[in-house]
Amino acid sequence: MKPASVSSTLRRHPERTVPDEVGDILTAGIVAHVGIVEDGLPVVIPMTYAYDLVTPHVLYIHGSIDARILAGAERGAPACVTVTEVSGLVYSKTALNHSMVYRSVVGFGRMTEVSDEQSKAGVLRRMIERYFSGRTEGRDFSAATSAHLAITRLVAIEIDAWSAKARKHGATGPGDNDERVPGTSGVVEL
Repeated sequence: MKPASVSSTLRRHPERTVPDEVGDILTAGIVAHVGIVEDGLPVVIPMTYAYDLVTPHVLYIHGSIDARILAGAERGAPACVTVTEVSGLVYSKTALNHSMVYRSVVGFGRMTEVSDEQSKAGVLRRMIERYFSGRTEGRDFSAATSAHLAITRLVAIEIDAWSAKARKHGATGPGDNDERVPGTSGVVEL
């Protein structure tokens, strides 16, 4: 992993940084929220993705060739990717200290289009295997045809910098661990 840059340095709760967990979080994650700027405005779309520890600086997304989130790949547009796992909701005796138990990754990079048909088919197959373990091409689903690949845009987001953050504890607000203070605190496991 590349070291954090100015844009990916944690400013709020830097003690929660977990850079060694980037790969684990991305491997376990389900949804990547991909952000771009279009016509001067931010756009964020939830997407499935492919990630492999063999190429830890690349995350793949795909969609229709007409999808606006992917159009920037033609010009190497910047993108931001966020993957979050939430494992609990934290409730506190104070309104301010309600929170979540989570791990998250934010990556900043540039999009490039993958146009080679064989590479596209391979990444899409790995993505299916990632989300649907045990499904086999040829038995459970047909291979992507040239026609299917022609209407699908596969984008590699080459990440310049990752940061990872985690909150792994329950309620720590004033009085949360004191039975004499009125109210309740704890974690709702998800």
